[in-house]
Amino acid sequence: MLVAYVLVLRLLSGKPADDLPLARLPRQLALGSLLGLALMSGTIGGIALLGGYEVSGLNSPDVLVRALGMLPFLAAFEELIFRGILFRQLSDRWGLRAAFGVSAVIFAAMHFTGGSFHPAGFLSILFGGLLMCALYCVSGQRLWMPIGFHAVWNVMQVVYGVPLSGGDDFGFYMGARLSGPDWLTGGVFGPEASVFALALTGGALLVCLMRIRGPRTA
Repeated sequence: MLVAYVLVLRLLSGKPADDLPLARLPRQLALGSLLGLALMSGTIGGIALLGGYEVSGLNSPDVLVRALGMLPFLAAFEELIFRGILFRQLSDRWGLRAAFGVSAVIFAAMHFTGGSFHPAGFLSILFGGLLMCALYCVSGQRLWMPIGFHAVWNVMQVVYGVPLSGGDDFGFYMGARLSGPDWLTGGVFGPEASVFALALTGGALLVCLMRIRGPRTA
């Protein structure tokens, strides 16, 4: 995957894949992971506070092992494609604002190619895409922070036993039940489409946008 990424960047722009420096990995991956943990936990906590989330027990730890084995890899793959290649190329050609909008819309649309469209779910994935673009920028155009955020955001949904983008492909670790109006629980799409997820990702996005000051920093 990494070899393919390096080759694609060389073919498209002649630039090196310099957005995965090992020296930045521990700190930036940890920061992104902590943000993913905080935002998804805050979402579930808000739903629970209003009576929409209840845990009945734990399922087999095999579910968690499978999620930890697959979801970080898938998150890294998507970040290489959508932030490392698409966002970076669009930014070089059309500017930062256009790159944010176009790449986030494509990222959100790709989540609905194989299923029914969910308006709040689309908005949630759009916000998530914008936030990961912003994390890429505030970290000095490096991928570790959005990879950490993306991976932990997804893994925690399996941990909390809620649908991941409307699906249950990876199973549920906690035996949990969501109840209440769609604006609270996210409906069939899951908590990603909850008003709490939209508010938290939107707030984090605004903070990041305020910190973006231009090109790569040290």
